[in-house]
Amino acid sequence: MVGLLSVIADTMAENNIPYEYEEWTQDISYPYFVGIYDETGFIYEDNHTSGAVTIYGWSRDSRLVLAEYADKIRSLFSNVQVIADDCLYFIRYGGSLNEPTDVEGLSKVSITLYVEEWKGEE
Repeated sequence: MVGLLSVIADTMAENNIPYEYEEWTQDISYPYFVGIYDETGFIYEDNHTSGAVTIYGWSRDSRLVLAEYADKIRSLFSNVQVIADDCLYFIRYGGSLNEPTDVEGLSKVSITLYVEEWKGEE
């Protein structure tokens, strides 16, 4: 899982998307994105793990800014296969959703990435 999360974080950084895992720890500057991982399945026999990474984005600009970032993330993760550290990672874009914040002037989007990991034989 750590390798998978590193692939996502590195891809976001390489494409100038302000992103951190689980908690934003820097000074607030909009827009910014925070991801969380939910494991949904583990199959021991073939060392396969699956789950979803939900990326939440916030902006004080127009909702269009978040839509543009969602499009960028969709293009980055439309169908990604990476081999690293004896693992195969498969990442695919699952969709985005504008969410209410109940805070005037603050927009939020959630973006879902479906992820799978296969570990090599040990």
